[in-house]
Amino acid sequence: MSQVGGEFYLVITCVVIYILVLMVYWARYDRLVASRWVLAGLLAWPLLLVDEWVKTFGGASEYILLTSLFDFVPVMMMTFVYKAIKPLLLARPQRRRPLIWAPLLFCALAQLPVLFMDASVKAELILSSPIGQPLAHWPVYTVYMLTGFGVLLLGILTAEMVQNYHGHLAEQVVDPQQYRARGLSGVLGTLVAVAFASILVVTAATFGFLNIPFWQSLFHLLFAMAFLIALVALVQIRNTSPSPLDYLRLHDLQADQNAMQRALSLADKAVIELKLYKKVGLTIREFCRSSDIDPTTLAIALRVLKKQTFRQFVIHYRLDYAKQLLLRSDANVASVAKRLGLNSDKFLSEVLVNHLRKTS
Repeated sequence: MSQVGGEFYLVITCVVIYILVLMVYWARYDRLVASRWVLAGLLAWPLLLVDEWVKTFGGASEYILLTSLFDFVPVMMMTFVYKAIKPLLLARPQRRRPLIWAPLLFCALAQLPVLFMDASVKAELILSSPIGQPLAHWPVYTVYMLTGFGVLLLGILTAEMVQNYHGHLAEQVVDPQQYRARGLSGVLGTLVAVAFASILVVTAATFGFLNIPFWQSLFHLLFAMAFLIALVALVQIRNTSPSPLDYLRLHDLQADQNAMQRALSLADKAVIELKLYKKVGLTIREFCRSSDIDPTTLAIALRVLKKQTFRQFVIHYRLDYAKQLLLRSDANVASVAKRLGLNSDKFLSEVLVNHLRKTS
């Protein structure tokens, strides 16, 4: 199969998958947390393949001016991915986040010299990508290099956000298995890997280390496929618990001693009076809303004064409740486990045995 023929079938396959993702989005948009950012990504994705579309259909002269206009789009797509994932994981506004648009701004500015290149130069780029001669082709190399670094930076920031969410999940929910953002780490890992590979390819082309005559097509297609995978992940309905915790305060364990004592006192009172230990899927956000406690202060108080997470704090009351049910009634272990949302009767049996040994 020829290089052009292979490119054609790959582009068509991506377009078919893209249409299917659009249909899924249309059916689910009202149930997606950040549907407007997902839509922005869906609308921007076709721009990744404009150059390949022109090249596939022979680079007709009337379409040449459309090429080399959208090399910065991967950074724009990565920004949309970040904005779409953020509301799934964070409930509280963050400082310094307008800076998230800085990579896109730099890449868009780097695109300007390429925009004003002659049509004849653009026609040459469609036929074959530049190799070596960095001073002669610096506008092309610059925008591609900055785009790769921009996606890499934003991808790492987004992956760190997902990692923080999962790392602190036990601090803010009782049943973590219900609220995991499954699949996002893999998608972001793919985007980071593609960005890193693109930087290596552009570097090799800039200094003539490797003779890859169609490295620009490779750049476009890799990002098109990676972001298509990201869009597939973003149109999935996810049950997450956006964290109300201030991670900086939680990491530094900064809280007033009296405030921590008050938070624990109110928490103990609320969990008993409102019987919140019975609620499967309880989150610290719901808990604190019902008892007028600052979530971060409570999380810090539990860690500092009780050496517990929020999950361990509530599970302690659940186990006491389960012990009462088992000792005072004919309820079997399996039914109690089901009522409390625990994984299995075997798990509850083992935990209860350990709990009884410690309290006897």
